Amino acid sequence: MPIVWTLDGDETSWPVWATDMANSPASPLAEELLTVYKPDPKSTKQALDLGCGVGRAFSPLRRAGFEIVGLDPVLTGLRLARERAKREAVPARLVCGVASLPPLPSSSMDLVLAVGVLFHLSPPELDLALNSINRILRPEGEAILHFLDFSDWRKSLAGAIPPGQAPTPGYKVVLTSFSSDDVLENRLVAGGLRIKSLVPRSKNTERGRQCDWIAYCRKG
Repeated sequence: MPIVWTLDGDETSWPVWATDMANSPASPLAEELLTVYKPDPKSTKQALDLGCGVGRAFSPLRRAGFEIVGLDPVLTGLRLARERAKREAVPARLVCGVASLPPLPSSSMDLVLAVGVLFHLSPPELDLALNSINRILRPEGEAILHFLDFSDWRKSLAGAIPPGQAPTPGYKVVLTSFSSDDVLENRLVAGGLRIKSLVPRSKNTERGRQCDWIAYCRKG
């Protein structure tokens, strides 16, 4: 089953989203995914919050013992992330850049966390992003990557478009992809990543059933 891309939004969408989310609580998904990490006061491990938005994963990352780098292409989001980091007393280095070509050194990150971002990239950007994640991970580094399953109800929110018509850059619009596990596995491997596990998640909401994939990967 192929990846399906849908398109719903314009160039104002992400700054408006960032403003609306400015005072939202920490990401529950990030909180849950990071509970496996135990903080070490002597550790200087680096974590990249890829597509950090307004910084909702900063506090969970800090509690997990990581020094934080937040990357996002939306200036409104970065400004609000900086304000959140100051308000929550969480040190974070913020970088303006895109997930497909993050301006970070190779083998510089112990963890890459990508929650709510990779499925908003166009097809070529997604492939570049996976290769970039592999590049910036240290030899024993890990990546926790969030995707949407083909059966997720949110696929009905916008019209499907052919992959070749997906706009680039993806951060200029609300573009969303949905994938089955086998296609997702192939894409991760093609990006050079070594898959530890690909875990399905689902829950019922008032509007429909949300179906996600969490890919736990290592540098390939």
